Amino acid sequence: MKSFDKPLVSFCIVTWNTSKYILETLECAKNQTYQNIELIVSDDCSSDNTVELVEKWIKENGDRFNRTEIITVSNNSGAAANRNRAEIAAKGEYLKLLDGDDLVDDTFIEKGVNAFLANPEYSFLYTNTYSYVENEDKSYEENTSAYKSGYLFKELFMVDFWIKTTGWMFKKEVATTTKFNEKMMISEDYLRTLHIAKEYKIFYLDEYLAYYRRHDGNIKKENNKWIKKGLFKYFESQMTAIDFFKDYELYNERRESILNYLVEEAKAYKLSYLLKMYMKYYRLSYLAIYIKELKQKVKGNIKKLTIFKLIRQSLFVRKLKGEK
Repeated sequence: MKSFDKPLVSFCIVTWNTSKYILETLECAKNQTYQNIELIVSDDCSSDNTVELVEKWIKENGDRFNRTEIITVSNNSGAAANRNRAEIAAKGEYLKLLDGDDLVDDTFIEKGVNAFLANPEYSFLYTNTYSYVENEDKSYEENTSAYKSGYLFKELFMVDFWIKTTGWMFKKEVATTTKFNEKMMISEDYLRTLHIAKEYKIFYLDEYLAYYRRHDGNIKKENNKWIKKGLFKYFESQMTAIDFFKDYELYNERRESILNYLVEEAKAYKLSYLLKMYMKYYRLSYLAIYIKELKQKVKGNIKKLTIFKLIRQSLFVRKLKGEK
């Protein structure tokens, strides 16, 4: 094990079927300008050759790191559990989590450590994150107008902005006092951020140092599960997250905003969901909206059917007359 003067940083890469991208992600860990890094790769039972690629790469490049560790499991357990395993294995004073298909700038760790050393009252930091669209080979900047430092629980609870995990870095104490909720498949990062913001002061490092890769795998997943069928699971998961903070003074306001989003999703994608909301929350307003929207839908269908019949009749008459 190498010895360095500066604090040890745990660079934790979590993987699941990322064989197409993992070597590039490993290289971004290797190319960090900061030297005292341990590399931890936690794989969530990949069915491709991700683990084999990681093992081969570490044999060839492992000397660059203070130490290396590969974690594997026999059954897929989900992103939250995979990230938790990586954090538990980390021995560093600071941790950097990164998905196996994302990237960070070569200076990320160095600038992150320097920010912590210069601002010891902070335990968690985040940076700006590019969205890199693979099919376009182009990076897009995110809206950072609301980003700031401080005690940010209110802003994050009300979703004035969303801190992307790709830009996270934090002290070991954060990993010991908070975890990803392994029962949540969506918005587990939102809940984790709320727990962190409740306890710690958050530093905003105003530089674009992270790259969230949007590729066929995650874009298709989003389109199939969310956009095409409605964002029901997305908003339901946010409701689950805020339910951990029912005593917070803005809980009811945030809850109502989520319910309003769910109503709009139901009107756009699945009217029957309003009946589910009526039964769950005992609000006649949801039943009233359902009936109103259903009537409009029926009227619209009748109108379409009437127009269709008129067109068919018109074509039939024209045929009888021998017109083309």
